[in-house]
Amino acid sequence: MVEGLVLRLEDQRRVKTLAGECCELGRDPYSWHFHLFEGLRSLVGFQVATAGMSDAPLEALSIDKFRGVVDEGWSHPDHRAHCSTFWMKNGFREDPIYQAQLKTSGDVVCTRPQDAVDDTTWRRSAVLNEYYRFAEQEEMMGGMMKPPPESGVSLSFINLLGPKTDPRFSVRDRDVLAAALAELRPQIGLGLTPFGDSPPCGVSHRARQIMALLLRGLAEKEVAGCLGISQHTVH
Repeated sequence: MVEGLVLRLEDQRRVKTLAGECCELGRDPYSWHFHLFEGLRSLVGFQVATAGMSDAPLEALSIDKFRGVVDEGWSHPDHRAHCSTFWMKNGFREDPIYQAQLKTSGDVVCTRPQDAVDDTTWRRSAVLNEYYRFAEQEEMMGGMMKPPPESGVSLSFINLLGPKTDPRFSVRDRDVLAAALAELRPQIGLGLTPFGDSPPCGVSHRARQIMALLLRGLAEKEVAGCLGISQHTVH
């Protein structure tokens, strides 16, 4: 667990169970990430989740240097496409939460806007107004971890988003996310395969995402909704 973190016994149990289940699916990075999303959704609640990994130095990080990115929960394909365009254009320089996380020491850092910046700065930020709000998301919570050096990964991140109608993420929600990432961190490169490995049999990353969700028992329509793509593409 993260130093100084205090969780209810039930939350601790569920976090450790979730981490163990992710390791059981650890050979495929898409499968264990989707399972992580599912488990966190039952623990803290959110609509959209995005996650990714990079092996670039943190100070030189940009979206084009990510080993892989996975996401689900978009309410419309246009939202996902717009957000991808935003990140390709702006990178992380427009994200005050990410900038604050970079200045925070520790192998696991989890942050809500109110933890990092004043409300005015957040409400005026480009990432909120041009990214989250376009996707009908208002609340966010981000987690960042620095995996062990031998994993070959410099950074792993996860962002959880919720619509304005949802209550703000609580301190307990933030601590649950931090505890989950702390459990997963030492397993990256061991029990948890990172993004960036060559896809088996020439299967594309998108196809692996689709297959991972289908193997979880989701229907084609549900998979399309999770990934923000058409049902025809899934089929």
